[in-house]
Amino acid sequence: MHISSTRRGSYQMTAAGDVIQGGSARLIGMESKLAIEAERALVEATQRLSPEERVNAFLAHCRLVMELYEAGQKMRARTSQPPS
Repeated sequence: MHISSTRRGSYQMTAAGDVIQGGSARLIGMESKLAIEAERALVEATQRLSPEERVNAFLAHCRLVMELYEAGQKMRARTSQPPS
């Protein structure tokens, strides 16, 4: 969500509600030209999505995150069992 733009740059709000300057590349310390360009392209692509496409993309993201979580749970369960 874009909050405002000033002479020093734009400010955005993360999903957690934190206000950051610039984008996620700066938030995690990746200030390379490649990271900034990739982030810009992602924001542009996201802005072209219809509301229905955004919901579908979010749903796909959630499903993938759950698959990763469940795989991790299975792996932890296997490694925590004593050998038979």
